[in-house]
Amino acid sequence: MPSDEPPARRHSLRLLGTPFAQLGGTEHPIINELPQRLLAYLALSDNWVEREDIAEMFWPTLLPERRLANLRRALGRAKTLPWAAGLEAERSRLRWRVETDVAAFEAGEEPAAVLGLWRGPLLDGMREDEDGPSTNWLTDERLRLEARFGQLTLQHADELIETQPASAAELLENLLQRDPLDEEVVQRLMNAHAAAGRPGQARAVYRRFAALLESELGLEPLNETRRLLGEVDVAAQEPEATGGDVLGSLSEGARRVLEAASLAVAPFTLEQVAPATALSAWLAVEGLEQAVNAGLVVAEPNGYRFTHESLRLAVSGRLGSERRALIEQRLALALERVHGPPALIAGHFDRAGRNTEALRWHQRAAEDAIRLALPSVALEHLERAAELADQDSALVSIYLQQAKLLDGMVDHPGRERMLALADACALRLEDRVHLARVALDRADYATTRGEAGEAMAQAERALELRPNGPEAARAHYIRARVLLLKGPNAATAEVEDALRRAEAELPPGPSALRGALYLKGFFALAYWSGDMNAAAAHLDVAIESLEETGQQAGLAEALNRRGVISVATGDRDGALRSLNDALAIARDSGVVWTHRGIILNLLKVHTDAADVEAAVPLVEEGLALAHDFAPYSEASFLLAVGYVRYLQGELGAAGRVWERAAQVADASGHRVARVAARFPPFHVHLRSGDLGRCRDLLGQVAELLESEDSPLLRSRLEVKAARLAVEEGRPRDALDLVAPWSARTDVEAEERADIGLVQALAHLTLGEPRLALDRLSACEDGPSFEITLAALALKLRLLKVLGLSWRETAAAAQTKLESGRVTPFEAVDLLSALAEAHDACGEHDAGRRLAADAGARRERLQASMSVGVSG
Repeated sequence: MPSDEPPARRHSLRLLGTPFAQLGGTEHPIINELPQRLLAYLALSDNWVEREDIAEMFWPTLLPERRLANLRRALGRAKTLPWAAGLEAERSRLRWRVETDVAAFEAGEEPAAVLGLWRGPLLDGMREDEDGPSTNWLTDERLRLEARFGQLTLQHADELIETQPASAAELLENLLQRDPLDEEVVQRLMNAHAAAGRPGQARAVYRRFAALLESELGLEPLNETRRLLGEVDVAAQEPEATGGDVLGSLSEGARRVLEAASLAVAPFTLEQVAPATALSAWLAVEGLEQAVNAGLVVAEPNGYRFTHESLRLAVSGRLGSERRALIEQRLALALERVHGPPALIAGHFDRAGRNTEALRWHQRAAEDAIRLALPSVALEHLERAAELADQDSALVSIYLQQAKLLDGMVDHPGRERMLALADACALRLEDRVHLARVALDRADYATTRGEAGEAMAQAERALELRPNGPEAARAHYIRARVLLLKGPNAATAEVEDALRRAEAELPPGPSALRGALYLKGFFALAYWSGDMNAAAAHLDVAIESLEETGQQAGLAEALNRRGVISVATGDRDGALRSLNDALAIARDSGVVWTHRGIILNLLKVHTDAADVEAAVPLVEEGLALAHDFAPYSEASFLLAVGYVRYLQGELGAAGRVWERAAQVADASGHRVARVAARFPPFHVHLRSGDLGRCRDLLGQVAELLESEDSPLLRSRLEVKAARLAVEEGRPRDALDLVAPWSARTDVEAEERADIGLVQALAHLTLGEPRLALDRLSACEDGPSFEITLAALALKLRLLKVLGLSWRETAAAAQTKLESGRVTPFEAVDLLSALAEAHDACGEHDAGRRLAADAGARRERLQASMSVGVSG
């Protein structure tokens, strides 16, 4: 068990005001996203918190299993943040002991020091879209901390009133803005202004308060407040001191420090602003001390800040444009020397009008944001970089970066817009390297979308430009990937030639491109060719390159593929090791598109071994993952899981999953998802004889499709209705239902095969075996296992009925059964048909064995239905 002692605290969080993390002298923004909100909650708890409590707070409307699955995913994403070190996790609880300004704010005893920590409300800018436990918690915490801030402000103002009344007044003005009707604060503020020799401001405070009290509540100020006003009037014998008088009384050194500080990001340090003052170190220190003593600047644990924002604005507002630009430039240079945050450096150079330097630092800031998985922040910096760039060569790189980010954000129109801009710049340059880069990026996106023609055209275009090195390697690699899109029938020699050419252009040693080349190129080619030994060897090279270069997405996919090979070779333990390693990477790095595939492969490994205990958590994790995208994806995953259960012969379990899929689809309102969720259970009910439930399901689908113009869904509905008609003894109705669809050319292959099977069954029912046999030719090679296996069993029966040779068909049926790749009901059909054929030709022992096997399977299916299959 982890120690209760806090870990070494090399980083800290600033959660009061706009939140950020400090790590190694660099500030990292804490944005309003779930992983950051989770970390903030744990940091503020500063102790062990039960996982179930956290999950219920953030996902109160979900089931417990779904909450915990969502928590695991959010935690995995949180761990990728560079400032999240030290997070402790046990089976049932979490803890993150990290230094925070909130802890110091609550523990501090000296009001002056503690108030210096206050930058604004807790987690300012963070919010939830809806009310809920996490929103209520944040609201309560903010109110609690603001109450302490008010108490400390009053306490500190009381301490300052005698010696620094102007500073006390600044504190109280700030406090009064939070609650303008707080009469106790009004009284103290009037006293402070009076003590500072500013009776006019004391009167102004009273007048504002009295007017607001009258308009809001219809009341007058208390007698004590009115008495204070009278005392102010009596004591008003000295002229008022103004803010301008205070600034004017400062030395030149103090004014220079304040001017530089007014343009710096708070809290500022002397080391940061001194270079912008052109003062010696000693004079800068004196100037800062004078500003502090005058109550214009206050010290904080990490630097200094103005006592009031209005004061900072007043100072900066007095600066001329040339002086302002010079200070901004010097602030940027000071931050450069200490390796400050690129975003701050970019901002200072930008405001200084130093476009070349600002361009470079905005690009650096974008790179930082990309590493922190903040694509929207990266885009903002790149957009500004594009405005500053005055050369097409720089614009090409900026636009291509933007295109990549927009593609990741699924903004395809935005991506295409950026690619078009990059293309235009490259054409103006007439530079083959830049033209090749644009073409290769276009080819990459087209390959991902499966647009082989466009991808190949862009890759060929890039090669025509005769690029060298990595760009040439990319072009040959993309050509190979496009050829591989054709699947097992791809031209092996041509693919291998393209891959070899790509490798020849790469420098020696591991690289991200070499890892991709071996994973998606050499491995894929060997795998499609059936050479598992070569495929495994290529994966080893890919994994080594991807590990060396930190390509987590590729590494997770490579380990996933290694698991698939282990499954194919019967190495279940090896498959579990590789797939679990891949899953851990996908969870921690947020590689969602790979995450789903890994879960499905693990589900297969576990369900093949009937390890339900291991499979159930994966199913829940997969559901939570699909939910991160859209209800349609979630329902699709459920249907896939249900089909796995069905293939395992667990009809009741499949039915429960399908019922849940229907609930998710219904809740989403997605019409196609709702229709799709009704079809899988239809087949089970049909084969088990529950025709009433079949009619209910088809009625629901018909109602959903009343206003839907979808030939695919309509054809599927009417083919199912025809199949039901056959089972109900209405073969003529069945033929009438499918006749219009059999004549169309826009019906998909699966429906066309299903139509052939329905027609064959209907003709057999009508006593027309020859017509039935003819119709089976349309479905023997169909894409659906259920249809092809049912057609094979029916063909065997028809051949026997017609007195035709059936041995070859029986051998094919036996091969299918021995392969194990059979669906539950169709396996019974095949065994029964084989039993009848063998029995008819006098092979009674074989017939009895096959019939017994069919009967045993049928009983197991009936037993698995004991919990019921819903729709």
